[in-house]
Order: sequence, then structure tokens, then C-alpha cells
Amino acid sequence: MGPRLTLQVVRSELNPRSAGAFTIATVDGADVAYIETAAQGIVTSNREEIAALTAAWEAIRTFALSQQESLDLIRKVIEEKWT
Repeated sequence: MGPRLTLQVVRSELNPRSAGAFTIATVDGADVAYIETAAQGIVTSNREEIAALTAAWEAIRTFALSQQESLDLIRKVIEEKWT
């Protein structure tokens, strides 16, 4: 079985949609999203909201480093700042 998690870093200065953080996941076969706001976190399974977040993610992803580049950057930052 292949990896179940993909990690890609988007440098903050390149993010075209820096309005807020969100996570999209599949839980028990259904898509759900966690959206962070200034006041609270929101969990939603609303299909229209998931579709909007998925479209936002696809726009953001065009600016993301590849998974390997992302892992290399994370390792570099750990070495520089935490060791």
C-alpha cells in the first residue's frame, strides 16, 4: 500500500489564498473539512463548502513544493533551528 498522507509545503509569501488555514480529509468514506478562523475552528461536511475548499486547495497546490522538496525543506529547518 502506498502512502496515505501527502505533505506539501507552500511558502507563505507565495500562497495566493492566505485567508486562513483548512484541512480536508476523508473520514469513514465521507469528506470533511476543518476550517480555522480567528475566533474558532469549524468542522463541516457540507458538499458545497468542501467543493469550494477543494478548489482553493487546487489553486494553492500549484504553488506547492513537491512532496520530496517539502520534506527536504522541513528537515533543513529542523536542523537549522532546532538542533
